[in-house]
This record gives sequence, C-alpha cells and structure tokens, in this order.
Amino acid sequence: GWQSAPPASPVAGDRYIVLPTGSGAWAGQDNQIAMWTGTAWAFAAPLPGLQVQYWSGRQIVLRYDGASWAEDLASETAAGRVELATSPETRAGTDAQRAVTPAGLFASRSVLRAPETARWSSPGTYSWTVPADVTKIYGIVTSAGGGGGGQKGDGIASGGGGGGRAEGAKAVTPGQTITITVGAGGAPGAGSTTTADPTNGGAGGSSSIGSLMSATGGGGGLAAASGIQGSSGAQGVGSGGDINRAGFGGGTGFSNIGGQGGGLYGTSSSPLNSGAQGQPGYGPGGGGSGASGGGTNGGAGADGEVIIQY
Repeated sequence: GWQSAPPASPVAGDRYIVLPTGSGAWAGQDNQIAMWTGTAWAFAAPLPGLQVQYWSGRQIVLRYDGASWAEDLASETAAGRVELATSPETRAGTDAQRAVTPAGLFASRSVLRAPETARWSSPGTYSWTVPADVTKIYGIVTSAGGGGGGQKGDGIASGGGGGGRAEGAKAVTPGQTITITVGAGGAPGAGSTTTADPTNGGAGGSSSIGSLMSATGGGGGLAAASGIQGSSGAQGVGSGGDINRAGFGGGTGFSNIGGQGGGLYGTSSSPLNSGAQGQPGYGPGGGGSGASGGGTNGGAGADGEVIIQY
C-alpha cells in the first residue's frame, strides 16, 4: 500500500510505501519502503526508477524518481501506463492523461444530445442554470433600440439609434447560475399640438449574459419643434464577445420625412414616414423613426434579445 501511518494490525511480510508526512512508528521515514518483520518495522531506501505495483480497486503502478513517488502514467512527453477514459470523461474533454479508444469515442458520440437553444426576447431579468455536461456556450446578445423623437408644428424629428450586439463562445460550469438581462425598447418621444414642447425618444435598454458579454442600448432620437432636427440617437455597442458590433445611429430627416431609426448591424432601418407618426424599430434592437407632422409621436424602439446555444 501507499500511506503515511502504520496499519493497526500488520502481518509479517507486509510492505508499504511511507507517504509524506510519516507518523507514529513511520515518523522521519518519508518515501521509504516499510516492512513489518513480525515484531518491528524495518525500512529500506528506494533507488531512483524503482516501480511498485499494488491493487486498490484497480492496479496502481508507482515509480520513484529519486525525490518522490507518483503514479507511472503516460503523458505527451513520457512513457508509462495508459488508463482509458470513461464516456463522461471523453465528453468533458478535460483529462490530459487518459486515452480514448475508437470504440469509446463512438460510444460517447452516441449519447451526446442534439444542440439546444435558449432564447429570451421579452424585456426583463431571468436566471438560467447551465445544464449537466455543458462546459461551453455560444451567446448572442442584442440590446434594445432607442425611440424616435416626437415633433410639433413643422418640426422633423430624428430617429433612435440601433442597439449593439456581442456574440461568442464562453466557458461555463455545469450547474452554474447565470443572470440574463434583456433590454426594453426605448419609449417613443411625445409629440405636441399645444404650447408644450415635444420630447426626445427614450434610450434602449442594455442586454447581457451575466458578466460574460453585454451590449448597450441605442440612444433616443431628438425631438423637433420646428425645422429639421440635425442630431440623432447614438448607436449601441457590444462588448465582451468574440465579435462585438455597434448598431447604426439614428437618421436625420429631410423635407417632410422623419429621420429613420438606426438598425442593428446587418439589418434594415425602420421605414421612412412622411408627415406622420414615427414607425417602430425593426426587432430585435432596431431604433424607432422620428415623427414628421401633425404633432405626432416618434416610433418605439425594438426590444433586445439574448440567445444561448449549447
């Protein structure tokens, strides 16, 4: 055996390797080979390279390197005994010493489940628990778009900015709890047919997968009480992913056309409108367009979205 304290009832001829730190009758005999003579313990110093085999539920081979004992296992740089990986170990893919046979690999593949997708598209905060055997996920985080600005009189309001996006692979731990946040689309700016001023569109909310990756929401479009509003909602930006994208900023209007809402990267902007209320942003993450006539409201920004593939 391989232990640090003498057994209670040894039998003559029993041999043990003394593990550090030896205790009792084995104190000060670390790494020595202890043998019970029937009346006392005798000790022998091992030579470097000595191998010892014993059974403890499985055959164990120990090798002394001149300083300490260790299992004589094969590695990428040294020869030694090879252990075969179990199916769970094969699926986890983290053991650097156990070997995989073709039959073992096939058996592990046969029990792998099909990829799954979790999706959150309604604004709010959620809790997601990493399933068993899942050690890596691919996340796609989209923030919400900003709302378009409201208008009064002959004002031409600008559009809200599009949300940002972050996506990429992340390591996780089975059973880990991750907070999912989905941003709400920015509120439309209010128009006015009275002496009150119109209001800017609201900013879109941020979305995130815990602390792994996130994206900020698009800015709200600016209101216009007269003439064409020359500034617009800023774009949202992704961060923490392997790929991080910024949305498009909101557009400014012209003639009697309200400014378009900024689209998410790679998607269309909200539609143009003439002399009317702003249009809602295309979802997820699109900005609402600005209002352009009749004291109308801007368009609402589209909500964000979070997707996890595993």
